[in-house]
Amino acid sequence: MLHSARFRQPRPATRGAATRRRAIAWRRRQAGPVAGMVGELEALEQRWGLALQSAGFGIWDLDPQRQRVLFSPQWKALLGYEPSNRSDSTALWRDRVHPDDLAGMVAAQTAHLQGSADGYEVEFRLRSADGRWRWVLSRGRVVQRDAQGRALRMVGTLTDLSDRHEAEAMRLQRDRAEAASRAKTEFLARMSHELRTPLNAVLGFAQLLAGAVSSPAQQRWVAGVEQAGWSLLAMVDRMLELADEGPRPDTAPDQPGRGPGASSRASPTTPSE
Repeated sequence: MLHSARFRQPRPATRGAATRRRAIAWRRRQAGPVAGMVGELEALEQRWGLALQSAGFGIWDLDPQRQRVLFSPQWKALLGYEPSNRSDSTALWRDRVHPDDLAGMVAAQTAHLQGSADGYEVEFRLRSADGRWRWVLSRGRVVQRDAQGRALRMVGTLTDLSDRHEAEAMRLQRDRAEAASRAKTEFLARMSHELRTPLNAVLGFAQLLAGAVSSPAQQRWVAGVEQAGWSLLAMVDRMLELADEGPRPDTAPDQPGRGPGASSRASPTTPSE
């Protein structure tokens, strides 16, 4: 009886060991899927890491055979779309490309996918969720092909160029405005010369005639000619002031004996007899 008791294992110890073995086996079975999920998350973090660190920058991953494309969540959020990790159909995103830019974008991408171009780089406009067009630069390269040379995977980047294009548009607008201002200044200078030259002659001869005629009627006529000349000269001065958006520095007040608005820069030269 003592001999048989010496080799018998207690029941509680047997049940505890079995429980531990089952727990260890369960953890081993679960380790595979958990490790896979962790690895997938780490790969996703590495894939989108650069996009998360740089505003206005995105990454895309294209499957040409399935016509699916995966964009970084931050890039989708920048455009106002749902920042998901799900892939979309290429048709969905091509529908968001500006109609005037779509053909060029597709041609550049197709050329690289077929191997006739070393790389893919193109600028185009992309519609954001609020309907506005944003200029983007897309670059990419095929990273996997099958035995027949067909592209299986293509990855690339997207850069938001909207601020640069807006700055360029403002610069062009400023250049056009400056060119228009120069053209206006040149026109006014020519017009001023063309108007003042005959007006100076008219006023000079009117002053000569005023001292040469004796009848009251003739003096009135000459005075009318001189008065009209000074009035026209004042109109020219006023027009130049308005064009310059302020008084010209060489414009003087009306002087006695000259018509209203007469200017010191309009002093006519009396023609020699």
